[in-house]
Amino acid sequence: MSSNRRGIRYIWIGLMVVLLSCLSTSQSATKSTQKSTGVVPSAEGNSASDDDFPRTPDPITISATLDPAQAADNSEFETPGMIFNWPVDGETTDGMKFNLMPEGGLLSLDADGGLQPAFGSIVTVTPVSAIADLPFSQGYLAAVHIGPDGLLMISPGSLSLAFPGDYDKTQLIGFAADGNGEDFHLFPITVDSYDGTTTAYFSVSHFSLYGVALATLQEIEAQTAHPPANPVSQDDDELAPLLPLVDPFSEELTPLQSTVQLQLNKSYNRMIKRDMDRLADIPCNRVDVTAYYFNAWLGKVEAAGQSSHFDQQIKRDAAALLDRLTECVKVTCDTCLNNAPGNKLDKDSVNTLLVLAAFAGDMARILDRMDEVGFWLRLSSHCADEAGLPPIAPSAIGDCEGAQCQTSEPLVCKE
Repeated sequence: MSSNRRGIRYIWIGLMVVLLSCLSTSQSATKSTQKSTGVVPSAEGNSASDDDFPRTPDPITISATLDPAQAADNSEFETPGMIFNWPVDGETTDGMKFNLMPEGGLLSLDADGGLQPAFGSIVTVTPVSAIADLPFSQGYLAAVHIGPDGLLMISPGSLSLAFPGDYDKTQLIGFAADGNGEDFHLFPITVDSYDGTTTAYFSVSHFSLYGVALATLQEIEAQTAHPPANPVSQDDDELAPLLPLVDPFSEELTPLQSTVQLQLNKSYNRMIKRDMDRLADIPCNRVDVTAYYFNAWLGKVEAAGQSSHFDQQIKRDAAALLDRLTECVKVTCDTCLNNAPGNKLDKDSVNTLLVLAAFAGDMARILDRMDEVGFWLRLSSHCADEAGLPPIAPSAIGDCEGAQCQTSEPLVCKE
């Protein structure tokens, strides 16, 4: 990099840091009572956070036109299930390549705000052909819609959008919106540009609209005056200007790395800490929501290359969540393990157990307890079968083979 380009880059970084400082000292706001789309935090704001959050919503709406003719999905696979989902990739006629790697299972919200497995969902990625009312004067470079709209993932998946051209990543910004453009907000991305192609990477935990655009600092600042309705999206708004500047493999931007760490810690205090502090008191039918937020935050940490910095906190929270999820599963797991032959189990109860078990398996994976991961998969597969539900994982994953079966099961169901 030339000295001129490096100088411009540091000026841009400095302006971004100033922008984040302005965000943190913005005017005090009352908590929103407006209903937001998608999953919302399980508590209003966060008493452990020192900043004023969430801010009063004033979202803008864009209008995206989708191009179904260039969409791709995973329908070629026979049984898309809860625990395992196949990738989706494709390429548009103008050379934009997209790839979605779903992680874990797909979930939906029930009428009471609880999480349920989204059995049989076909994942579709549809390119965007035009966007009206986008608040960036240079338009957008690439965008897609992931459907079914509003579905959630147990663990954040990885979305990549690769488009022709070498772009300076310090001038790129990610964005997202619900549906085809509601509740528009900035979204954290990391960027790589090499040999005539630029690729933007998104850590996504729910299905909606995602894109990347060229933006000026003034345009990014203007967005801060239009907080989205969803508090999670408000938090994304603040992290988004920083992440494109981060190079996880370089120590060149050490001051910025520290700023990113502070912002991620703020995100944790806003979205997770309060529930983690009262985890034992959270009802079993809401513990999975806390686990969902923890996983979504962890996806941002990993995208920013900050896993080592937060390692102790990650392991501590994953262990606490695994213990609580295990307690909750103990209450109901005997209904499927000791089910009488020919008796069909209540599907709603089993669905709840499957979601809890899926998050428990994910916490075990984070803690590198792979034998326990195998147990949770086998328990889930057995319970799904007893309830007459679709297979939730390829049979090989649920088989008791190899190292995953060498230690004892992590829980004993109630007699």
